[in-house]
Amino acid sequence: FQGSQVLRMIRRFVGEEVFDRAIKNYLLENSYGNGDATKVINCLLDSYEGDREVLKKMLYEPGVALLMMERTEDRVQISQTRLHASYFNEDLRDSK
Repeated sequence: FQGSQVLRMIRRFVGEEVFDRAIKNYLLENSYGNGDATKVINCLLDSYEGDREVLKKMLYEPGVALLMMERTEDRVQISQTRLHASYFNEDLRDSK
Protein backbone atom coordinates (compact mmCIF):
# COMPACT_ATOMS: atom_id res chain seq x y z
CA PHE A 1 0.00 0.00 0.00
CA GLN A 2 1.09 3.51 -0.65
CA GLY A 3 1.92 5.77 2.27
CA SER A 4 -1.04 8.05 1.64
CA GLN A 5 -3.45 5.11 1.93
CA VAL A 6 -1.92 4.04 5.23
CA LEU A 7 -2.10 7.59 6.61
CA ARG A 8 -5.74 7.91 5.49
CA MET A 9 -6.61 4.62 7.21
CA ILE A 10 -4.92 5.74 10.46
CA ARG A 11 -6.58 9.17 10.28
CA ARG A 12 -10.02 7.57 9.95
CA PHE A 13 -9.30 5.22 12.83
CA VAL A 14 -8.04 7.78 15.37
CA GLY A 15 -10.16 10.70 14.10
CA GLU A 16 -9.15 13.89 12.34
CA GLU A 17 -8.61 15.94 15.51
CA VAL A 18 -6.31 13.37 17.13
CA PHE A 19 -4.41 12.77 13.90
CA ASP A 20 -3.92 16.49 13.27
CA ARG A 21 -2.76 17.03 16.88
CA ALA A 22 -0.28 14.14 16.60
CA ILE A 23 1.18 15.44 13.33
CA LYS A 24 1.38 18.99 14.74
CA ASN A 25 3.25 17.68 17.80
CA TYR A 26 5.56 15.65 15.58
CA LEU A 27 6.38 18.68 13.42
CA LEU A 28 6.99 20.88 16.48
CA GLU A 29 9.23 18.30 18.16
CA ASN A 30 11.28 17.75 14.98
CA SER A 31 11.28 21.21 13.43
CA TYR A 32 15.06 21.59 13.74
CA GLY A 33 16.12 17.98 13.44
CA ASN A 34 15.51 14.74 11.67
CA GLY A 35 12.28 12.85 11.99
CA ASP A 36 11.50 9.22 11.38
CA ALA A 37 8.61 6.79 11.40
CA THR A 38 9.16 5.82 15.05
CA LYS A 39 8.71 9.43 16.14
CA VAL A 40 5.50 9.76 14.12
CA ILE A 41 4.14 6.56 15.68
CA ASN A 42 5.05 7.73 19.19
CA CYS A 43 3.24 11.04 18.60
CA LEU A 44 0.17 9.13 17.38
CA LEU A 45 0.22 6.84 20.41
CA ASP A 46 0.68 9.81 22.77
CA SER A 47 -2.27 11.66 21.23
CA TYR A 48 -4.67 8.71 21.00
CA GLU A 49 -6.78 7.90 24.06
CA GLY A 50 -8.62 4.87 22.66
CA ASP A 51 -7.52 1.24 22.54
CA ARG A 52 -3.77 1.60 22.06
CA GLU A 53 -3.29 -2.13 21.41
CA VAL A 54 -5.56 -1.98 18.36
CA LEU A 55 -3.67 1.08 17.11
CA LYS A 56 -0.32 -0.65 17.72
CA LYS A 57 -1.46 -3.68 15.71
CA MET A 58 -2.57 -1.40 12.91
CA LEU A 59 0.79 0.37 12.92
CA TYR A 60 3.17 -2.55 13.41
CA GLU A 61 1.58 -5.65 11.86
CA PRO A 62 2.07 -6.06 8.13
CA GLY A 63 -0.85 -5.74 5.78
CA VAL A 64 -4.39 -4.53 6.33
CA ALA A 65 -7.56 -6.22 7.52
CA LEU A 66 -9.41 -8.13 4.84
CA LEU A 67 -13.01 -9.03 5.62
CA MET A 68 -14.58 -11.87 3.69
CA MET A 69 -18.28 -12.73 3.67
CA GLU A 70 -19.80 -15.97 2.52
CA ARG A 71 -23.56 -16.14 2.09
CA THR A 72 -25.60 -19.31 2.15
CA GLU A 73 -29.37 -19.60 1.95
CA ASP A 74 -30.00 -18.84 5.61
CA ARG A 75 -26.87 -17.20 7.01
CA VAL A 76 -23.83 -15.03 6.39
CA GLN A 77 -20.40 -16.06 7.65
CA ILE A 78 -17.83 -13.29 8.13
CA SER A 79 -14.13 -13.98 8.54
CA GLN A 80 -11.11 -11.72 8.80
CA THR A 81 -7.49 -12.14 7.78
CA ARG A 82 -4.57 -9.83 7.11
CA LEU A 83 -3.97 -8.89 3.50
CA HIS A 84 -0.29 -8.67 2.61
CA ALA A 85 2.02 -10.29 0.10
CA SER A 86 1.81 -13.71 1.79
CA TYR A 87 -1.98 -13.75 1.28
CA PHE A 88 -1.38 -14.86 -2.28
CA ASN A 89 0.67 -17.86 -1.06
CA GLU A 90 -1.80 -20.20 0.66
CA ASP A 91 0.92 -21.84 2.81
CA LEU A 92 1.79 -18.47 4.42
CA ARG A 93 -1.74 -17.19 5.13
CA ASP A 94 -2.64 -16.01 8.61
CA SER A 95 -6.03 -17.41 9.56
CA LYS A 96 -6.76 -14.99 12.43
